[in-house]
Amino acid sequence: MNEYYKFRYNLSKFFLNIDNDTYNNYLNIIIPLLYIIPLLLILLLGFFSYKQSINISIIIYIIMLIILVILTFRLLFVLTSIQSSPILNSYKKYYSLANTIYKENFNSSYIKEQLKLKLLKNINNIENVYSDNASTLLNSSYDLLQYDEIDEQYTTKIYIDDFKKFKFLNKKMSGFITDIPDPYEPENTKYYIINLKILEEYYSDSIEKKLLLKYINDKYQTNFSVLYQPSIFTLNFTRNLNKLIKYFQYSIYLYLIVIIYFIIIILQGLLLNMNIGITYIYLTIIIILILIMYINI
Repeated sequence: MNEYYKFRYNLSKFFLNIDNDTYNNYLNIIIPLLYIIPLLLILLLGFFSYKQSINISIIIYIIMLIILVILTFRLLFVLTSIQSSPILNSYKKYYSLANTIYKENFNSSYIKEQLKLKLLKNINNIENVYSDNASTLLNSSYDLLQYDEIDEQYTTKIYIDDFKKFKFLNKKMSGFITDIPDPYEPENTKYYIINLKILEEYYSDSIEKKLLLKYINDKYQTNFSVLYQPSIFTLNFTRNLNKLIKYFQYSIYLYLIVIIYFIIIILQGLLLNMNIGITYIYLTIIIILILIMYINI
């Protein structure tokens, strides 16, 4: 899986909440911790100040505590506001439409035959899920596009096996409906292709476009106003998106560096003031918790 693929997969899975509330669920756990940690460190400061007079170590501790509080509020702002970023919102708008059209195409037996093996292989690689479980995930996932590259062939056109459910469309309106004959029975149509770009550009006010839009919105419980959107993947968009993600990461790294400083200070206090055996017990517990955290991830 290439870097762009991983980048887009992580965006759709965590930030955009296309088919679940993964990111919001993490926030429900992380945000209370971000408030609790500085409060605990302030209590520790009171304990240190009570046990000994003000010295250079206490002053440095207070300075680092102030820095931590500032970084905490900065991180809280970043964590809660990133999903409302104009960059991510434009991505979400484009991705949601592309994903819906992609899923509609996957309902076509012709397209399903073309894509199924590739999508199952990607689910194997990404989710580490195989055989019947992979097929179940493929058939139940609303966000199918997270397991594939964004290909305009399947996101700007609709492939139809059975035209009866689209009988409101006028086949005589040139350009946006193409019938593909069966190679074994040329007199029969194998499937139809609706070109959404042409429909949007030349028949945007037509009753056919309105009925097709209503069909998609009703079926997938969406509220799209258009069926085609040009690709947003310009150089400027990619540059701004990378800046946003790097700022997000930078805020987390700064916070973690300061937290590591406090962990070192607390461990140092344990080593100086408590029985070394108890200290080893604490260290063992911390290591076990870290391992459990990574195993769960």
